[in-house]
Amino acid sequence: MKGVVGPLVRTLGGTLEVVDVDSDPALAARWGNEIPVLLDVEGRVVAKARDGATKIGRRLGG
Repeated sequence: MKGVVGPLVRTLGGTLEVVDVDSDPALAARWGNEIPVLLDVEGRVVAKARDGATKIGRRLGG
């Protein structure tokens, strides 16, 4: 997902923060079965592993 999302986010003028979910027990408990997951700055789910570039781009406003 990082390879798809990174360029989209940069094109839109944003930044991408990658978090190792497995290093935080609370995050691992919440997201463990849905990794990778993309959240917006408000913490809302934008995309999950199964989403393709076109769908992610639409959700990011691109």
